[in-house]
Amino acid sequence: DYVGNIFKTLEETGQADNTLIILMSDNGADGSNKMNRDLFGHIQNAIDLNGEPTVLRGQKNWNWEGGHRLPFMWWLPKHFAPKTVEDKVVSYVDVYRTLTDLAGYNPSCNEAPDSRSLLPLLKSESDEIEGQPWILTHSPYGGTVAFRLSRWKLIPEIEEFYDIRNDPKEEHNLFEDPSAQEKIAEMQKWLGDVLKNIDLREKRQNFGQLNIC
Repeated sequence: DYVGNIFKTLEETGQADNTLIILMSDNGADGSNKMNRDLFGHIQNAIDLNGEPTVLRGQKNWNWEGGHRLPFMWWLPKHFAPKTVEDKVVSYVDVYRTLTDLAGYNPSCNEAPDSRSLLPLLKSESDEIEGQPWILTHSPYGGTVAFRLSRWKLIPEIEEFYDIRNDPKEEHNLFEDPSAQEKIAEMQKWLGDVLKNIDLREKRQNFGQLNIC
C-alpha cells in the first residue's frame, strides 16, 4: 500500500516518468531475536511474516540465503527496461556507484571502492558484473564468512558449498562432492588472498581516505 501511494502521487503530479525509485529491504527476517520479543512482544521488522524468510534457510545475521537475499527493485521508465528479472550477484553497496554513474559523476577510486555500477545491467546492455565475488560476513555470531561467486556459495568454517542457482534453499551440501572440489579450491584460494590483504587494503591516509588506489 505504501509503495502504491507513492506511485499514485507521482502519477498525479506528473513525475512518474522522471523519478528514480529503488525498493529495498534491510536484512533477513529477525525471527530469532529474543531481545526484540521480550521488549516489544513481537518481531519488529517482520510482523506480517512472523519472522520467517519464506522458503529460504536462515534469518538475520546468518550466512544462508534467508539472512542476505533481499528485494532490490529499480524504477526509471526512460532508462530501465520494465518487468526485467536478473539473477546476478549484486549488493546494496552497488547503489553508490550506480547513482554516480547515472548522474554523470566520476568518483575517485577511494570513494565506495567496493561499489560497482549496475547501469549496464539495469539497461540490459551488458552482463559485465557477472562473476565478481561478494563476501557476506556473520560477525555477530562467530565471525563466519560466506563467499559467493556467481552461482556458487562457500561457507568454509562449517564446510558447506551450494549451487544457489539450482538449490536456492541450500538443502544439498556439495562440500564433499568430487565434482565440486576444483571450484571449492579456487574459491578458497581467492578468499585466502583477500583475507591476507585486508589490513593493507584498509590502511588509511590523507585524512581518512582509503589507501587502495
